[in-house]
Amino acid sequence: IREVCDLVKNPDDALVWLSLLEKHQEPNRILRKYLIDILCYLGQTYLLYGHVVPLLVDFIHDAEQDVVDHAFERLIKIRNAGYESLVDPLIEELTS
Repeated sequence: IREVCDLVKNPDDALVWLSLLEKHQEPNRILRKYLIDILCYLGQTYLLYGHVVPLLVDFIHDAEQDVVDHAFERLIKIRNAGYESLVDPLIEELTS
């Protein structure tokens, strides 16, 4: 997992990895938090937040509170980076 960021060289590579990570069910909560960071890195580097934000929302349904908090923090950072239109509807849906 740690090497994913080094393997991705362009947006097409990033999309392939995002689709793989979408299907990946990691049981270890520390690795799940690391996956969140990878998703955010790919989203920021290749401007793929439209793909990343829904995956982060999936982590908010996690059983482990630290994973949920980690995903929520990343969503807020994405929102504050100017992506309110992507993040706000999902946050609103989650909190209502």
